[in-house]
Amino acid sequence: MPIIGAHVLLALLCGVHAVRTGRGQPWLYIIVLAPFLGSVVYIFVEVLPELSHSRAARQVKTDVSKLVNPNKSYRDSYREAELVGSADSFRALAEESAKKGNYQDAIHLYKEALSGAHSDDPVLKLGLARMHFAAGEFGEVVQDLDELRESNPTYQSSDAHLLYTRSLENLGQTDRALEEYDALAVYFPGEEARCRYAQLLAATGNASKAREQFSMVEKSVRTASKIYFRSQKEWYNIARNNLGA
Repeated sequence: MPIIGAHVLLALLCGVHAVRTGRGQPWLYIIVLAPFLGSVVYIFVEVLPELSHSRAARQVKTDVSKLVNPNKSYRDSYREAELVGSADSFRALAEESAKKGNYQDAIHLYKEALSGAHSDDPVLKLGLARMHFAAGEFGEVVQDLDELRESNPTYQSSDAHLLYTRSLENLGQTDRALEEYDALAVYFPGEEARCRYAQLLAATGNASKAREQFSMVEKSVRTASKIYFRSQKEWYNIARNNLGA
């Protein structure tokens, strides 16, 4: 009896799925006439291919691949850089090196990419700044981004602005960092810049303005969509903790 019950439950689930996804005909007849075999065939023909193309399935497949062969991406990027030697291949290898924590290698590779026709490439220059930041070389970050701005005066990047400001903060240039955070908080997508601004204000003794900024973060996330809430939950929690909520 338990086996028969399981067959019926499986057929029922497959039938509901077929109806909800617009696959009622002819699958309902197949599932009803041959509950177990029909359900199994339905799962293999309709459900599994659909799952294999879902974002979650692709992520699982990627995670499994990394677990089985963790160095594949690095080896592939290394081979590409060795054979092609293009700026993009050096950039890709630099990013793979960074994932392994080899920031000095990544810095060297970005410098290799920033040569010839690509010497002023803003994306590569920003990549180099990110690697210097990851390595804790904040003075180099400021220099990289100052050079980026000089060679590409029309280039705009909120991420570059945040990296620049955080580097000033880490260098102890608090007044400059506060000025940059004040400008950055107005347009930065998300709550990170405003929340970091509030944290620095609090650290420098400006409690009332810090609370004002934390309140703005809390309200912005609380009243937004669920998707935005999930993406900004880290900063929302920091704001609430600082507000004593």
